[in-house]
Amino acid sequence: MAAYREIEDVKASPQYANSGPPGWGFLLWSNSLYDEPHRPLLERFAEQHPECALSLPEHYSGEGCIEGSMTWQSNFIWVWYENVLTHLWLWSADRGAIQSLRTALLPFAQAA
Repeated sequence: MAAYREIEDVKASPQYANSGPPGWGFLLWSNSLYDEPHRPLLERFAEQHPECALSLPEHYSGEGCIEGSMTWQSNFIWVWYENVLTHLWLWSADRGAIQSLRTALLPFAQAA
């Protein structure tokens, strides 16, 4: 079974979903809060795309709300995931960059 039950389309949204600067983002919903698939997905993706310069805080057991960043097509991408709420949110002020990131990330998420 794949780690993600749903990968939403890119949509217009403020950075923090209900506040922050305008931009574009998409959510990936995991199957279980116990699997914690978000960090491994992002790290596998970054191994194959070192230009994305993934930056996450140090891992800790049972990590909850994690904020990080990456670069995609020279654009800042905001990374936020919550294992308890089972989602990974990726956001950018640039619609083309976040759409391209979603396309590139899909095979990794579907294989997770």
